Amino acid sequence: ASSLLGRNVLIAQPNGFLAPGGALEGAVDVTAGATAVNLQVVDRFGQVVRNVALGQQPAGLAAFAWDGRTDQGGVAPPGQY
Repeated sequence: ASSLLGRNVLIAQPNGFLAPGGALEGAVDVTAGATAVNLQVVDRFGQVVRNVALGQQPAGLAAFAWDGRTDQGGVAPPGQY
């Protein structure tokens, strides 16, 4: 574990926790190349709070970052997404 200090680690999980004033980063597995990949960030009630366009992606992991903002420009409340 000490060899991981200062490094980023990607773990498989279906959701993440948005801290107050925070952001989420991760990757989605694109099983086949696509011309328009769109990531939907949903709250615990299944409501879409943000659409993140990832554009054209080859097969494999496509990195994303969500700044914690909603599609309307507001700040999403802390919690599971």
